[in-house]
Amino acid sequence: MPSTRNTRPMTHKVRAALFDMLGPIDGLRVLDTYAGSGALGFEALSRGAAHVDAVELAGPALKAIQTNIEALGVKSQYKVFPVRVESWLESFKSIYDLIFAMPPYSFIDKEILAKIGERLKKDSIMVIEFSRHSRPMELKGLNLIKQKDYGDQILAVYRKL
Repeated sequence: MPSTRNTRPMTHKVRAALFDMLGPIDGLRVLDTYAGSGALGFEALSRGAAHVDAVELAGPALKAIQTNIEALGVKSQYKVFPVRVESWLESFKSIYDLIFAMPPYSFIDKEILAKIGERLKKDSIMVIEFSRHSRPMELKGLNLIKQKDYGDQILAVYRKL
């Protein structure tokens, strides 16, 4: 884990509940935006995902992800992009089966989240973490299908229309 207060790692309990809610993810291509510690991407690989792309710019978080990629021997399955999410969206056009978007609560932007959602295959899933103070929102091209509250955080599950 990065040694900074700027990263908000998801607890093991919530992460396990999230993946239980998602069900099997064998063979999926995953995008982890605002990756933080990278824990969601590493969990996805451990549960059978084929590949993870992660977008993270913060130095301590980026270092933690790179250290874990080496330690876990997943260099061919996990690629990290050290750029802002907005820059990544402009430069890369990959499509994914599953997307995680866990932006800092102060950076939640409806338009950026909708643009991230455009990278989903049809009928695929995007999970967004919100603060209990900023409820899930309607996003163009995505249908909110489920939300679960976990204390101070809400996990909202969207499906691409």
